[in-house]
Amino acid sequence: MKIVILTASEKSYSVQSLIKAIEKRKHECEVIDPENLYIYISDKKQGFDRIYQKEKKIQKNSIDAIIPRIGSNLEFGAVTVEHINKNIGIFSTASAGGLLCAQNKMKNQMRLSQAKIRVPKMTFAHQPKDFKFLVDLVGGVPCVAKLQTGSQGAGVFLIESELAASATLRAFSKLGTNLILQELIETEKPKYDIRAYVVGDEIAAQYKRFALDEDFRSNYSLSHQGEKTTLTDEEKEMILGAAKATNLAVCGVDLIRKNDKDKTPFILEVNGNASLKGIETVTGVDVAGKIIEYVERNYKKKVPEGQPSGQAIATESPESTYKHNILVDQYLGIK
Repeated sequence: MKIVILTASEKSYSVQSLIKAIEKRKHECEVIDPENLYIYISDKKQGFDRIYQKEKKIQKNSIDAIIPRIGSNLEFGAVTVEHINKNIGIFSTASAGGLLCAQNKMKNQMRLSQAKIRVPKMTFAHQPKDFKFLVDLVGGVPCVAKLQTGSQGAGVFLIESELAASATLRAFSKLGTNLILQELIETEKPKYDIRAYVVGDEIAAQYKRFALDEDFRSNYSLSHQGEKTTLTDEEKEMILGAAKATNLAVCGVDLIRKNDKDKTPFILEVNGNASLKGIETVTGVDVAGKIIEYVERNYKKKVPEGQPSGQAIATESPESTYKHNILVDQYLGIK
């Protein structure tokens, strides 16, 4: 089997781990930067579209599956994934729509809420002016401010006072930036969240990610601190539901437990390009290997009508999903 990893970060831990897993199972692997690909749409009927790597046509039967690991320039990368998956007919571990949904923090949360999955209280505004009103909606200060996109803790700020809220929101208003305000969920100390890695219909592994003493963000890339953990049945259901709601079969899902009597869980977000480094290092689980096993099981299967390759089947019709989501996309500025 020939598997292509679409990424501009060939040297990253995650990509190297996937390469090792592919080669261990005696498959052929190639790493391609999406920006080196050219999309061609034919003027003929279905089946004549093409994809080129520089000036060389990539033959459909030369690739069995792609694994998108796209960070920067996701808009172009997602279009490339859709073209390879839908127009050329090559299996993908992630859909273009799922990747774009995961990148947009507000759309991510909206999909989870639609699926009746518990998330923190949030508000979303463009050039916000009613500062106190917005802060009060999420439970007052302290609260969290987020940019619409960002990863590894970037674009996430803690607002600790009403003065800080006014100054921060005023600054973002002048910049004309879309801004998310989110309820701050207090956890047990030391502060942590849980990263679970979903592969297909299973949770491959999960671990606690601790925050630095002076930071409120729980992220392994920042603290390099984590430990193994277990999940309750409710948490497992929420995590798998979050992956399906976002339409990603391979993804990272972040969960947080409130420091209350019931340790109430909330889903923070779904990550379509989640790192393998922390979860494999802490748990010892070969998550990359589980991803390749998922590809082996699924790359030849037929795709249900209206469903992205490799994704869970939605509970609503493709037509109703499309009509609803295109209105949401227009509002959120997603192309």
